[in-house]
Amino acid sequence: MGQIKVVHTSDWHLGKRLYRKDREEEHLLFLNWLVGHLESQSADVLVIAGDIFDSPTPAHSALKNYYDFLKKVNDLGVQTVVISGNHDSQGLIAAPKNLLKDNKTHLYPRLETELRKNICHLNINGNDLWIKSLPYFRNYELIKLASELDMFDEELPREEVFKNTLKRFFEYWPEEATKNKMLLSHHVFGDYAATGSEHFIGLSGIESVSIDWLKGNTDYAALGHIHKYQALSQEPPSIYTGSPLQMRFSESKQKHISNMIFDNGLISHEKVEIPVFRELVQVKTNSQTYESDIEKKLKNVQGELLPYVEVQMEMLESRTGMVDIVKELCSKLDCELLSFLPILKEKDTIEPESIGANELNVVELFKRFYKEKYPQSEAVPTYLEQHFKALIDESGDEDS
Repeated sequence: MGQIKVVHTSDWHLGKRLYRKDREEEHLLFLNWLVGHLESQSADVLVIAGDIFDSPTPAHSALKNYYDFLKKVNDLGVQTVVISGNHDSQGLIAAPKNLLKDNKTHLYPRLETELRKNICHLNINGNDLWIKSLPYFRNYELIKLASELDMFDEELPREEVFKNTLKRFFEYWPEEATKNKMLLSHHVFGDYAATGSEHFIGLSGIESVSIDWLKGNTDYAALGHIHKYQALSQEPPSIYTGSPLQMRFSESKQKHISNMIFDNGLISHEKVEIPVFRELVQVKTNSQTYESDIEKKLKNVQGELLPYVEVQMEMLESRTGMVDIVKELCSKLDCELLSFLPILKEKDTIEPESIGANELNVVELFKRFYKEKYPQSEAVPTYLEQHFKALIDESGDEDS
């Protein structure tokens, strides 16, 4: 019996913007690289673990790039299995299902209550591969599944019902599925380490899905949602590949996919680096040494596209025009300043506010608006100010 070569990727976030900057050029470079990688590896199967798009209503260009990619992969003879993530529209992921049913693309947009319908069976050169799909799901979908399995008990805590239902889901396989079994899921599993650029998702009473529930029930767990590559377990191998691009300045520039080989019940896997197409550079400096600090940080920048820069600068006092000075310096160094975060050093250090380079006064304007709207209040409540800053952050550096 021969081998089955599988490539695992996730969290593309096609259509994503960073401080209003379109990232389509980076995504196209990644998609073209991935097509080349599949060809060079003679891959049999590609699995995409959710968050194909950054929005439930992606731009036409993002849709076109996705469908063009699927066609190229199909032309290579590679089977593709796709599940939806929390950023995706289930309806949109499902939309081309009938058009692609005679193709080599298999779409699993939602959790099905009939367990067999969640499983993709592929025959690769006489070898069976079984892929159990667990797309991003909400509490009500799990309740529907529990009811269908006759496991919903009003007297039990909701947490207990969810745990029992998920355990049953992971245990189920058709009788003929004896080896080469994979889980493909977009959710939070085990003791994951978030990057800060993921939207929180969870279940009532369950912080994450236990890896222990997978033991003995799958040979490999191909996971999506967390943007940093990490191996949660080796028994079974449970891998988050992370996003192919940096989602925010604080993330590592190095991104990965996973190659795996199923060989008659045995499995091996390796971490593969994705080239850096555009580097997001974060510079922490002060008003005295910022020029040399920025030059030093940009000295060994990777990627064929113009790098984007965020500068966090400690200052003893406000300096009019500083953002323009830094912008000009970055321009001379062949990069573009997207975010400037002044940190005023007084008696106590003030934490930086994540504000775009063109939106430096928006928090102060919000405070003034609030004061005018509610003159009886002494200041904006802390929780409200924090939520407002989070909204600013999401508007330009939205996380997934």
